[in-house]
Amino acid sequence: MARREFSQQLCGAAFSAAFANVAQQQTHDTSGQQPPKPEKPQEIAILIYPGMTALDLVGPEQVFGYLGNVHIELFAKTKDLVRSDTVITIQPSKSSADCADPVDILFVGGGADFTVAVMKDTETLDFLSRKAKTTKLVTSVCTGSTILGAAGLLRGYTATSHWSVRDFLPLFGAELVVNRVVEDRNRITSGGHGGN
Repeated sequence: MARREFSQQLCGAAFSAAFANVAQQQTHDTSGQQPPKPEKPQEIAILIYPGMTALDLVGPEQVFGYLGNVHIELFAKTKDLVRSDTVITIQPSKSSADCADPVDILFVGGGADFTVAVMKDTETLDFLSRKAKTTKLVTSVCTGSTILGAAGLLRGYTATSHWSVRDFLPLFGAELVVNRVVEDRNRITSGGHGGN
């Protein structure tokens, strides 16, 4: 799957939800009653970090936007610009300390060799661990699952990752499943392109 297939699956779910919402609005009783109040937006928090793969942010962020009625935060340790692996700089909307609580979806992308630095960053790992306790859905793409693993968030879950690092997941207490996407309760992990 690579990111494209992951995005297509996520996009399909987003469009289904959007169409269901439109259909519900069209069949709503129009007998003069006030329309229902809009629901509170879903809070989506996306971790960004130096050296992250820009595509792992841009693709999922766009798909999350298709869900409609969402509020997406890009968070990092600080609000300083974050330089991606393609030299594109990204401005976090929040620091970890200011990130909304709770969030509905917590997402972590990959970053090749730069993922290792985050896996050693106790401040970020502690933040992810705390945030996940109140999050409805914890997700990752590519090597982002190793960050979730290092934060203790895959212990006792089935999971996958990019083919080049997926064999490390059992070291974090996860059960490796060699699939493009693995869903286990409120954890969804996705592997990257290439490999088997």
